[in-house]
Amino acid sequence: MQCIAFEIDGAEYAIPTSGIEEVAPMVRATALPDAPEWVRGVVDHRGRLIPLLDMRRLIGGEDLVVTAGTRMVVADVRLARRDIGAAAPGESEHSDDRRRIALAVGAVHDVIDLDADASDAFDGLPGGSMPHLGRLVPIRGGSDADRAMVRLIELDRLLGPEHRGVLFGAMSDGVS
Repeated sequence: MQCIAFEIDGAEYAIPTSGIEEVAPMVRATALPDAPEWVRGVVDHRGRLIPLLDMRRLIGGEDLVVTAGTRMVVADVRLARRDIGAAAPGESEHSDDRRRIALAVGAVHDVIDLDADASDAFDGLPGGSMPHLGRLVPIRGGSDADRAMVRLIELDRLLGPEHRGVLFGAMSDGVS
């Protein structure tokens, strides 16, 4: 599985490229009144306002320090899977309710190939503070003893119910 890799506070993270719309230079966000600390504000992405989330804050750290190399990852996240009734042969009976977000991630290091089949069991972050953030996955290649591990961020699991409620309000009620 191909992913982009970035580092936050010495830990390596990866996001699958299949869920990414684009990686772009950081832009100034318009602050939102009473927004939680992990919401930097909203940004204009191709004529559409989308929330910009601070990945460092989402994992429990301080504000991400923005530099010339800071990037934002624009991606779609699934809020819910809706039953749309009977479908034609070969089509799904479900529809995804997806929303676009931007993630301030700092510098993107590389595109890497992960060995998702060899991953450890889902383990969240130490202490279970953000169990939906990801699992440790080895980078493909090298011997088992030498393989570096990264935390795989599964975009559709990134936002817990409390996050979806803050960002998208009533449209996320009852979503699990």
